[in-house]
Amino acid sequence: MQNKVATYLALVSKLKFLANSKRDEALELIVNLLGNLPPQTCMMDEEQLKNLQRLGHEIGAHTASHSILGEQTKDVAFSEIQTSKLYLDQVLHSPIDTFAFPNGYFPRDFNQEHIDMVKQLGFKSACSTNDGGIISSSNRYAISRFMPHRKEKNQFCLSIQKIAGEHV
Repeated sequence: MQNKVATYLALVSKLKFLANSKRDEALELIVNLLGNLPPQTCMMDEEQLKNLQRLGHEIGAHTASHSILGEQTKDVAFSEIQTSKLYLDQVLHSPIDTFAFPNGYFPRDFNQEHIDMVKQLGFKSACSTNDGGIISSSNRYAISRFMPHRKEKNQFCLSIQKIAGEHV
């Protein structure tokens, strides 16, 4: 089982940094080699999204196919962001105001050009995966986040202390 997990993680780490066209070619090759295995459902369906919204959760966009925007052409990146927003606007019957950059590390995974696309499409804010807290001078289109998945207790506590110590 550990070999399967290691192989999967290695493949994902390589595939996610490819342009969509190259990624799709590689996936087609894998399917041809291994056969077309039916995927387990891992994304929420429309009813689950609507239910989350009814419960008061904000739903944000994240691209149409989880593409790392920095690996795409300008046209593909814009289409990924726009398609995701339009789909969610339609399903949820309300404007989608927030965006989360896939993989999300600025400037490796997205750059100012992508931030400008998000602004152009009418988003009010966007999140990165850069570590940190929010202060008054934070860029609302590249909001850093405190990463709660830290496993080391000391790192977790230091992060809380760092963020709590920032003054607005």
